[in-house]
Amino acid sequence: TNVGSYPGAITLAGGLDNNYSFSFVAGDFTVTKAVLTVTADNQTKVYGASNPALTFQYTGWVNGVEAIDTAPTASTTVNETTNVGSYP
Repeated sequence: TNVGSYPGAITLAGGLDNNYSFSFVAGDFTVTKAVLTVTADNQTKVYGASNPALTFQYTGWVNGVEAIDTAPTASTTVNETTNVGSYP
């Protein structure tokens, strides 16, 4: 079921007692977003070289569904003239 609020989606029925009659009040159901973690892959390059393709991995898919509406993009401030070093 898609993310959203579903008023009255929890219904009640049945129940029997010699001393009580039942009045049923439906409950609401809310479906919230799952968390999909996107992790950038570490990259290495030689000073002066162009950057490699920036890639990433997803974790947290739910129910085997591996599709999203708009994919994220990866970017960096590291370029051909960035000094040698590690940039966490």
